[in-house]
Amino acid sequence: MAKFLHTFRLTRATGLLPLFLIIFVAVGCGGETRYQLTASGEPGQGGTVSIDPVPGPDNKYPEGAQVQLQAKPNEGYRFSHWSAGDLELGTAPSSTVTMSGDLVVTAVFEPDAGAAQPAATPLPTVARQEPTPVTPETAT
Repeated sequence: MAKFLHTFRLTRATGLLPLFLIIFVAVGCGGETRYQLTASGEPGQGGTVSIDPVPGPDNKYPEGAQVQLQAKPNEGYRFSHWSAGDLELGTAPSSTVTMSGDLVVTAVFEPDAGAAQPAATPLPTVARQEPTPVTPETAT
């Protein structure tokens, strides 16, 4: 956030100009409003969320910034819907939000019943062999 220091000397305080200058210095130099966006997937192993553009160095976006969200499910999961409090983002894996306050967005993933499940690895079989008795005739 940019900060400015204004120094001026008031020699005669008459009219509205001094009042305007005081209000400008006190209110008008606050810089832009910035908001934080927190995006995650639930459950954590279900997938990830990518955001574009990435936030600034302060991990925040300026007011009015449009941010693209993309839900990416991991293998064995599918994207279900977005959860963002009262904000409706729908059921498409891609959505856009306009920053007007701090926002927490969750991509909800669920197991994909239609996905091929990994086949179980069979256990090795061991053939048991009966011992052969050794006699003086067979031992050579």
